[in-house]
Amino acid sequence: MTVLSEYEQARQRRIEENKARMGSLGLVEAVQDTLKSAQPTKKRRQNRPSSTKSKQDKGEPVRRRSKRVAGESAPELYEPGVQDRPVEEVEEYGIEHVRALGRSTGPWELFVDGYDAHGNRVYDKAAGMTCHQCRQKTLGKRTSCSSCASLQGVFCGDCLYMRYGENIDELPKEGWVCPPCRDLCNCSFHRSRRGWCPTGSLYRKAQAEGYPSVAHYLVLQNLKDCEETRTCAREMWGSLVNCSDTSTTTEMRNAV
Repeated sequence: MTVLSEYEQARQRRIEENKARMGSLGLVEAVQDTLKSAQPTKKRRQNRPSSTKSKQDKGEPVRRRSKRVAGESAPELYEPGVQDRPVEEVEEYGIEHVRALGRSTGPWELFVDGYDAHGNRVYDKAAGMTCHQCRQKTLGKRTSCSSCASLQGVFCGDCLYMRYGENIDELPKEGWVCPPCRDLCNCSFHRSRRGWCPTGSLYRKAQAEGYPSVAHYLVLQNLKDCEETRTCAREMWGSLVNCSDTSTTTEMRNAV
């Protein structure tokens, strides 16, 4: 038997006295009742049989919700009078488009204006202006159309040069007309509205084939089958005029 020290004996006596005092005050029962009431009662979830299993047990056929599996026709997404399908027009250009093509006497340095020292575009919600072509609200030079005087005439220097062959530093301060007003806009929004597929990144291909911009590539590759139009195009752009009318549109459709 282990002999307790004097300190341990005194400690044991204090513990017994405290228990007796708590019992006389009724604290032990109160603590036990509190602990019992604080414990959450767990509810047992009853597994309900699914409707599919119950139908299978009764021998009823299970119906599929898919109309395709049921052999029915697919629903019409375009309701008449609510949302009309875009009518696809033939992509071809006339004399007015050839004469409206832009020119530039000097090159424009790409990916510099509106970029920081690390080559990243500088976006600014307050001071930036949204380019109609790339739809990026960044810092840098922007155009202003004297015809529409609207946001559709706002282009950044890179888009104006790559997509339309014009140098923003060479534009007149007054009297410049934007590509949408010249019926030359090749942004995805305007092309989709006319039923044409977006061009995507077509600048490198146009440049490799000798065209100043995407607009020149599209117009001169899709001229109307009219001798007057072709004669005007040859006089203005010489060897860039292609005799094929549909090669560009067909190639773009196959790429999408």
